[in-house]
Amino acid sequence: MEEELLLDLDKREKALIFHTGGVSKWYNTPMSIADEIRKLDTLRQEGTITDAEFERAKQSLLAAPILPSAPIPPSAPIPPSAPMGGLFGSVEEWCKNWCKRENIWATALHLSPLLGYLIPVAGLVAPVVLWQMKKESPRIDAHGRAVMNWILSQIILWGISAVLCLFLVDIPMIWVMGILVVVFPIVGAVHAYEGRVWSYPLCFRFFREM
Repeated sequence: MEEELLLDLDKREKALIFHTGGVSKWYNTPMSIADEIRKLDTLRQEGTITDAEFERAKQSLLAAPILPSAPIPPSAPIPPSAPMGGLFGSVEEWCKNWCKRENIWATALHLSPLLGYLIPVAGLVAPVVLWQMKKESPRIDAHGRAVMNWILSQIILWGISAVLCLFLVDIPMIWVMGILVVVFPIVGAVHAYEGRVWSYPLCFRFFREM
């Protein structure tokens, strides 16, 4: 009877330990009840305690409340690592910021010819200055070449329109040019902000665009 009781307690403990991941959370003492009873039985067999003392101790163990131990705190979650850390992350961030600054500069370069409507000659001087200041950058150089091709072509087209107007045959072309000189720089600026070089249509290629 005692052996069956010990085996039953042992099976219960092993089952609980298995389902709790190797740690029993149902006992608040380092030694299980089954081990305590085995220890008492060994003492009885050696004659250290009597049968009556063994029974009283066993009943006391079986009647003692089983209290759950404090739950094991979960381990702190590991923060996800950055896609590219250390030096590579810094280089990638630097490249993004640099490209963004170049896109903004190129956008200003395309819009600068419109300054001529506010300040005379500024529409010609400002694009040249902005282009030469950042000409060492291949991206800015490509935008500067496209803008200068349009400015020079625009001067030629205005001259042709003025000559033809003397014969009253070029009035529609003047209206078209008046619209294009505003629309084309805006379209070029939008492309530049998105990181693309827009080749202006209807212009002569004085500078080879890359």
